[in-house]
Amino acid sequence: MSALSLSPSIVLLVPLLFYALVVYFIISVIVFMKRKTKLDQQQNEKLDHLIQLLQNRERQE
Repeated sequence: MSALSLSPSIVLLVPLLFYALVVYFIISVIVFMKRKTKLDQQQNEKLDHLIQLLQNRERQE
């Protein structure tokens, strides 16, 4: 009978763990995308700077 008394708690625990995993995954994706956006923006700024340097070098020649 003790195994039967545990089954309702397990039945409630499995969906709860699933939802917790889904929330954790969503938060991880959001944090990753924010970090990626910031790094992409920095990379674009560096590329713009390099383009300007190359254009200035071409004008000088």
